[in-house]
Amino acid sequence: MICPHCKKEIEPVEEFNSTVTIIKNKDGNMKTYTEETRDTDNILVSKRVDEYTYFKTGVIDTINQKVYDGEGGLRSEKDIQHFEDGSQPTMTVPSALEQI
Repeated sequence: MICPHCKKEIEPVEEFNSTVTIIKNKDGNMKTYTEETRDTDNILVSKRVDEYTYFKTGVIDTINQKVYDGEGGLRSEKDIQHFEDGSQPTMTVPSALEQI
């Protein structure tokens, strides 16, 4: 039997590649941030999509972040609410996804 430490050293390390796509709105602010992670065979492993909304002043209002598995299933979702006065942002998780 091989000890867990030695086994970890001889097993091949999986390599991943990430691609980031940014879409901006007409004001030049980030609208959508998408990061796709693929394995060495170019198979999608995970995908993260952040959607940004802004206050009229141009300050970030809310970031909706969704993380998907390689088959397109939603793994997690959260909303990060910012405040114009500079207060600490708050995070909420939709109740249906808390069970995942």
